[in-house]
Formats: sequence, C-alpha cells, structure tokens
Amino acid sequence: MIQVAGRIVSHAGKVILRLTVDIKKLAIFEEIRGKILNSATHGMAKAEGEKNKSQA
Repeated sequence: MIQVAGRIVSHAGKVILRLTVDIKKLAIFEEIRGKILNSATHGMAKAEGEKNKSQA
C-alpha cells in the first residue's frame, strides 16, 4: 500500500486531483503492483489447468 497526499483543484472548469508524490516512488509502486497482479493471474491460470487435468 502506498500513502499519498493530494488535493482537489478546480482549473479551467475541470476538477483535478493533484497528488504530492515523487514520480519515481509512484513508478516503483506501479511496477511492484504489476508484478503482484501478474503473479496472481499466472497462479490462478496454473491452478485452473491443474484442476482440469485432475478431472480428465
């Protein structure tokens, strides 16, 4: 989990959420999150494949 401060700003008729986080930290967080999701997806697919093999 990453904790980020921010504020809501109205600019040119649009509402924008401005985050106060270092862009490098955000990139690292996104990379880690992607790896976790990828690993979880592959794990689920592997489990489904093993389930299908045992039913055959």
